[in-house]
Amino acid sequence: MQKTSELFRLISYHKIDKQERQSVVYFILFYFMFMGVMFC
Repeated sequence: MQKTSELFRLISYHKIDKQERQSVVYFILFYFMFMGVMFC
């Protein structure tokens, strides 16, 4: 669970930089893929 909170902290940190908006999208996609692997 600690890693999950760290991931959210990274997302919020990236949101500060509007130029890094694309990176946030890729990070979220990667997060959903990771969640999918966990459920499978």
